[in-house]
Order: sequence, then structure tokens, then C-alpha cells
Amino acid sequence: MANSSHPTHTRATWVYAGIVFVAAIATDQASKMWARGALDGQAPRPLIGQWLSLSLVHNSGAAFSFAAGKTWILTIFTVVIIGVLVVMARRVHRASTLLAIALLAGGAVGNLIDRLTAEPGFRRRPRHRLHRLWQLVRRQRRGHLDRARGTFAGPRAVP
Repeated sequence: MANSSHPTHTRATWVYAGIVFVAAIATDQASKMWARGALDGQAPRPLIGQWLSLSLVHNSGAAFSFAAGKTWILTIFTVVIIGVLVVMARRVHRASTLLAIALLAGGAVGNLIDRLTAEPGFRRRPRHRLHRLWQLVRRQRRGHLDRARGTFAGPRAVP
């Protein structure tokens, strides 16, 4: 019977796990960049006739817009999950399990990158008056303010 206290994977297995981890992150980010470039603002792109098509939908929360305004909670949860996966990776004894954990961790890190860089971002926007005033000034520079409606319309005419 094999001694279960010693890992059965070698240094090469850790290298393969690292490659799988990096490949998962790269694939995740590349597919999202492709979708933003190819599908943003366009009609659904058919793949298999009318049976299957692709369309880009922005979701600031988790699945089905769960916790859409709570991006910071989802970010903390993602960091905890990545930590748990790291601990699990150090304790597993099978190479296949290590590679599976590397794949999961790569996907989690890809999602963490999105949480930190994509809108609405990790930080909540400040709600103080100076911030609102600054936003108003910035918008007014880009277009004129229709004060009656409280909306902005087109670029400001240059005299």
C-alpha cells in the first residue's frame, strides 16, 4: 500500500499545473476581449441557423444579475475561493486533481481581473456632492445640458 502522506506528483506536475493555470487566465481574457470587439452593440450573431446565436450581455453581478450592486462582496468572495483553491492544491496527491484545481483557479483569477477592471469596478462610486458636481461639469463639457429635462444632448456647439 502506498504511503498517502507523500504527494504522488512531481515538479513536472507543478509545471503543468502552472501552464494550465496561465492558459486558463489567458483563454478567459482573450475570449472576453474577442466578445467585446466582435459582439458589442451588434445584433445576435447566428452560429447554427436560428437555433444557436451569440449576443453580448453585460452583467455587473453574478449569475442572473445576483448581487448586481454588491461588486465588492463578490470580489471578496472570489479572493477567498482562490485562497481555498491554493490550500487545496498544496494538499492533493493526484496529478489530475492538481490540474483540475489549476483550471478552476485560473477561471477564478480571470473573474477577479474582471471584477477589478470592468465597470462598475470594485470600488463603489463616491456619493458626496463634490463628486456629483465634478461629474456634471465633465458631462457638460462633452455635451450641453438640457436643464428643463435634466438630460444631456449632443456635443456643445463651438462659437
